Amino acid sequence: GSAAAMRFTVVDLLAGGDGSSSLLEAARCWGDGEAGNAATGATTPGQLEAWMSARGALLPSTEVTVVFGPHFHLAGYPPWQLHKTEIYHASSLRRFLREDLGDVLRRYSKVSQRFGK
Repeated sequence: GSAAAMRFTVVDLLAGGDGSSSLLEAARCWGDGEAGNAATGATTPGQLEAWMSARGALLPSTEVTVVFGPHFHLAGYPPWQLHKTEIYHASSLRRFLREDLGDVLRRYSKVSQRFGK
């Protein structure tokens, strides 16, 4: 295909808990009105995301996530950033090979996202 038709995939490598400190800091700021409505204490995901983004603490939204380890968990990754994500589980990072990543990407390429249709 032409260079204009090429599609690139961005891969971000995150360790378990990468989002935990950002969420904790935002939670600490709820009461002072920085991260939400100080009068009601209410905070929407959009307000929290904007607050985290302004401080460089926002993790990237993802299309594909591979969770490694014996137990499935999202380890502090903000759940509202995973609403369009295909999530795969692998038992061990040590045994995860280049071919396994290729398998995940092939499976993802066959996914049809309909968003409620």
